[in-house]
Amino acid sequence: MENNKRLYYLDMIKIISAFMVTFYHAAYYRLDYGFSQGTFYVPNVSRVLMSLCAMSVPLFFMVSGALMLNKKRPVKSMLYKAFKIALLILVWYFTGFPMWFFRTLIILYVLTPILKWLLDNHKRVIYVIMAVIFIMPFMYNYAVVAIRALDIDMVITVAKHSISLKSLERTGVFTMYSVLYYLLGAILVNKKTCSRIWSIVLIIAGWAMVVSEVVILTNADGAMFDGVNASFPTIGALLMAVGTFELLKSFNYSSATIKFMNTVSPYVLSIYVMHVIIIKGFAMLLNIDSISLVQAVALAVAVDAIAVGAGWVINKIPYVREVIKI
Repeated sequence: MENNKRLYYLDMIKIISAFMVTFYHAAYYRLDYGFSQGTFYVPNVSRVLMSLCAMSVPLFFMVSGALMLNKKRPVKSMLYKAFKIALLILVWYFTGFPMWFFRTLIILYVLTPILKWLLDNHKRVIYVIMAVIFIMPFMYNYAVVAIRALDIDMVITVAKHSISLKSLERTGVFTMYSVLYYLLGAILVNKKTCSRIWSIVLIIAGWAMVVSEVVILTNADGAMFDGVNASFPTIGALLMAVGTFELLKSFNYSSATIKFMNTVSPYVLSIYVMHVIIIKGFAMLLNIDSISLVQAVALAVAVDAIAVGAGWVINKIPYVREVIKI
């Protein structure tokens, strides 16, 4: 990656990722997905579109990897970034914002010096790490869905312990799946851009896989399956994230689009940190229990706009603005 050239597509990816996270938290439990207990579930438009959000956080991890692993950064600097995130967690503990995400960022920042050294000196080791993570949890989670879809009732013995395949649960391996996305971003940013057709094929294939998981697991459990958070460590989300990364990488952005990105991108962190509490404020003020798809999009846009404005104000406050720069 050229250090003297701004890669605007990374800004666009960050903005899209932040919007999808806001949309998910604003709409997930308020949208009608057409689910009815005791009947075979077929997802409606709201449920199908919501499944796109499964690539939201993975995309952000990819952008973080592209930015953090392609420049030499002192260990002290990375530890300081991790400390500032820990401080954010402490300050915002009672707001209900998704702290698991920031805890994962702390882990990634602590690992960054090691991963950077391996990328520069032992790339084969990096590929082994990525392959291991791809097998567990990505392939593993896909296997669990396949077992549920085919209703395989088999007991296997591992180290003298009997395990029923139907009892296997999906996993994120304590969010360590994020390392694969982090490394992918660092690698793809320096690779030749994939063709737009193949990028779109990846997005559609991944989207279909996530929707299929929703259908299979919703019908298997008799309850609506969360195909967003629970689908981050899946092959479907992986394909969508890679396809979107490559697709947005292929565009030449107009001056108007760049101006928009320059306005919003610096405050993406403000969106991640503040959106939950702003959504709660809207819900209390407007007494929102259920909303339409159009209303959900409008709510997400309004929440993001407020968060960006708040971020702009905070950025004007000395010392405080240094804390939110991670």
